[in-house]
Amino acid sequence: MLIAACMKTASTSLMITLAKILKLGYVQETHFIDKEKIGQYPSCQFIPAKDMIRVSRARLKSWSENSNKVFKQHLVANRYHLKILKELDCKVVVLIRNYEDIVSSLKRAKIPISNEEKCLKQMKNFVDNYKKYFVGDNFLVIKFGEFVKNPTFYINEILNFWGFSELCSEKHRLEKHRLSNDRNNELNGVKMMPEREV
Repeated sequence: MLIAACMKTASTSLMITLAKILKLGYVQETHFIDKEKIGQYPSCQFIPAKDMIRVSRARLKSWSENSNKVFKQHLVANRYHLKILKELDCKVVVLIRNYEDIVSSLKRAKIPISNEEKCLKQMKNFVDNYKKYFVGDNFLVIKFGEFVKNPTFYINEILNFWGFSELCSEKHRLEKHRLSNDRNNELNGVKMMPEREV
């Protein structure tokens, strides 16, 4: 089961929450990434490495069809990945967020950004491709701003999407793992700056 997520969308918390409900393991695989290639994006080290641009069919199949784990990846959205995911008939949960809010969140998290203008441009391209390619019946697209306002609703939407409607419950709560302070406040009902439209 696969979550394809833009950065800074509480995707790790969602992965852990779903794995707990489904009583499964969870993982974000990074062992195959060439750490040296991360430097191709000098404006911000957080933008996914080149290895995420063309992930092998076998690895995509493993992420999407493994019934023992929930996978979360900052997968690059493109025609190549879309073609494979459609051929595999995968049901992919997609988390998106406004690119400016992502960069603002990276800055709050003190992620090094050497060139903010370039980082914004690259992040906009990353998010725009999610909106362009990861759409259709096989993709459940969730906007971060709406997700943090009502995580229980979207957790149940995902369970329905993946075929686990019997596990839906109003008692489900999002595990607050590695959330920035502002997002923790948001989930605890503290009013924060509104998210920009995606």
